[in-house]
Amino acid sequence: MDLFFPRFSFDIQSNKTKRDNWGNEHNDAFSTPTRFELDINKGTITSKRKLFPKLEQCGSKKWCEMDLFKLHPDDYGHDYCGYWAWHNYWNSTSYGAWAIVRVDLCAAGGPKVAAHWYQRNAYPGEPQFVPKPGAADKTEGVIIFKILEGDTGLSKLVVADAKTLKTISIGVLPVHIPFTIHGDFYPSSQKEGKCSQRNMERSTQYV
Repeated sequence: MDLFFPRFSFDIQSNKTKRDNWGNEHNDAFSTPTRFELDINKGTITSKRKLFPKLEQCGSKKWCEMDLFKLHPDDYGHDYCGYWAWHNYWNSTSYGAWAIVRVDLCAAGGPKVAAHWYQRNAYPGEPQFVPKPGAADKTEGVIIFKILEGDTGLSKLVVADAKTLKTISIGVLPVHIPFTIHGDFYPSSQKEGKCSQRNMERSTQYV
């Protein structure tokens, strides 16, 4: 945590040189997707490898750095072939180039970013995946996330196609919301007893 939270302090985030070089200056402390294989009987790590050993696999010019991962609800605790995530250094050497990406882990040739959502000077928050009911394809559905536009200062809610990450709809929010905000999605079948009556009227909440 000493490496994670200080990176998001205002003095780092408001200084381009500091935020761009944070990982390099802290022993390559990037949020790099890494696969660990464990021997649960011996309690040992049998394998450790980066999912994206080459920059072209993830669309970055500096580092394949991702966080805030989301899976299809049926994939938690099971083998899976993909996820959605927040990605910085998107197609850039700048930390502030942020995108939402869909990763295909089972692609020919190895894991790769299969789709992305990016808007210059817009800072997306944690994505939420809402699956299409009854769909056999686990990439069908929508991705919902909040963005803060640096150019306009507006906070917006984006709904994008989960497979292609093409924008379906964008709504301007009535209040300014910081870019670090998190969110969650609650299917209507899971709301009862878990949310207040007020929140039960909404499927997606940002807190």
